[in-house]
Amino acid sequence: MALTCVMCVYEEEDLLPGALRSLEASGVDRVAVYDGAWEGFGEGPSGDRTVAIAREWGADPVFEVDAPWRSQEEKRTTMFRTCGAVEGDHVFVFDADERLEGTFPALRPGQHYNVAVKCVGPNDMPGIRGEWPRGDYAPYYKPEIRIFAWHPDLHCLWPGGYWIGEQRIEPYKNAQGDPLLPVAANVSFLHLGNRRDPERIARKIAYYREEHPKRQTRVNEAWRRRPW
Repeated sequence: MALTCVMCVYEEEDLLPGALRSLEASGVDRVAVYDGAWEGFGEGPSGDRTVAIAREWGADPVFEVDAPWRSQEEKRTTMFRTCGAVEGDHVFVFDADERLEGTFPALRPGQHYNVAVKCVGPNDMPGIRGEWPRGDYAPYYKPEIRIFAWHPDLHCLWPGGYWIGEQRIEPYKNAQGDPLLPVAANVSFLHLGNRRDPERIARKIAYYREEHPKRQTRVNEAWRRRPW
């Protein structure tokens, strides 16, 4: 059983080395990096040293696209399906602007896990990113589903909305309705979203202001088609 870390990146040459360095002693077996912007945010592959840095640090695979991803959902689903994980493995979703603290213990087969996350610094998307529990910004540690028991039909219908087949993985409960287990008290990570340059932050805010209504439409449609 292996633990594969999957990372969505786009023009992250300043932040990516720190993220990869924080994974070195974490117990992650492999890191898979997926480069490229989403439609409406960028033009396709990174134009800086992001991909070169990922390869220098030994990421495998390093997945590049020539055109923008159609959505974040497409990119995350592709990560799950092409990262090389197999039955019995786990997949850990991690970003370049995050820093892991601690070492993963042995993970139970078939079990999804929450990890404690804390945002460092001011909200990088004020007016868009709400504060916990109504939003995902929190200046203190809060649970976030990030580790998934791999399955060939594990997919993303919206960021935070993960499914296996027609069964949603509840963010805080397992299939039996019991709370998801935290990984361990000594494993957590920090979110450094406000460490990017002002132009990048402004572009991100503009993208999400336009994207959020579209995403909500996709969320509503996914719930409308649910099998229960």
